[in-house]
Amino acid sequence: MRLRIGVVQSRARKQAVVAQAITSPCLAGLGANRLFRSEPLRLLAGTVIAIDLLAVSSGRPFNTSSVMVEPGITRDSGDGSRELIARLHGLTAAAVLPYRLDMADVSFNWSSTAPLTGIPTANGCDPLAPERIIQVRLSFSPGARWGTCCQVVNPSSPVLGLTNARYLLSRTAAADGGFRLVADISGYQIYENTRTLPRFFLVNRVIRAANLGETAKVLHSPDFRPWEAAIIEGPFEGIEPGPTAPGLGRVQALSYRPSAIALLTHSTSTALLIAADAYYPGWEARIDGIPTRWYIADVAFRGIRLPAGDHRIEMRFAPHVLYGSALVSMAALLIVAGVALKPAISKRGMDCRWPEIGGVPLPESPSFVSAKEGISTPMCVNNCLI
Repeated sequence: MRLRIGVVQSRARKQAVVAQAITSPCLAGLGANRLFRSEPLRLLAGTVIAIDLLAVSSGRPFNTSSVMVEPGITRDSGDGSRELIARLHGLTAAAVLPYRLDMADVSFNWSSTAPLTGIPTANGCDPLAPERIIQVRLSFSPGARWGTCCQVVNPSSPVLGLTNARYLLSRTAAADGGFRLVADISGYQIYENTRTLPRFFLVNRVIRAANLGETAKVLHSPDFRPWEAAIIEGPFEGIEPGPTAPGLGRVQALSYRPSAIALLTHSTSTALLIAADAYYPGWEARIDGIPTRWYIADVAFRGIRLPAGDHRIEMRFAPHVLYGSALVSMAALLIVAGVALKPAISKRGMDCRWPEIGGVPLPESPSFVSAKEGISTPMCVNNCLI
């Protein structure tokens, strides 16, 4: 019961944060629109805000503290140790495709430092992380689904190796025999996971599941062996029995970027290529230039069915939702422009005056009689809309 209450409360807090983030700017805009009714006041307020941002905030650091008092994590040091960051860089970048780093019993600040330090990690600290990523983390970090940070609690889980996490950062000794101590720097131990799988690898056995719940149940099982079989959701064409990896074949990376990947593969039989990168709508794949489909593999990763032989694999992230979003943005921009220009158009349309002939104004009559129709009609010029 306590766990259930805690999950509900945590979920409610996160929903409240999202609601506040959305409603606060809306309320601020409505309040400003009501307070500054005249155009001069709006221009004055906008000018003051712009001056404040440029004069006070532009080019200046904020939310700072002394690294002497609180070293924290910076671009080139961890808790004041430059040697620690340099060693982590050297270890993860030793391969053509950099290995990932994961964390156990260290500060949660390490979980989201990859953009700052440039060290690729398999971890994160985000209450809005995709459900599939969280399910992978729960394989070796038991806890509530709505937890924010999921550090490694059970390093013996084979799923940790599936994430391509070759190194584990910890402040305590790793009891699992699959880890080897490679460095002890400034109170931190760096362990090498000897059971780490490559970023891309081949399997020739498939475990089928109907939905995410079934897939996660298999993934969380201690008997699951990701180097022997992959869990695939939904329908899947069978693959021929053959030798298990590594005798199954090999994968060579030609290029690797966040949104574009090129590989060369060789397999002795039909196989499933596993990419230990997050599955997300928008990824496209080609085998020898021919489009092929993705499969959701092992809850959160990507899989491609490969025929036997040598092949060139290309992967590209091109989400089609961007095109629809661009059309919606353009439509919204046109609507805003129309609303903004409507007062000027209406004002011009109402600019009516009685016409003149030869410089002599016509009699001040509100109407004239059409000779053809015999109907009294208002007489206006200059786009008068009456």
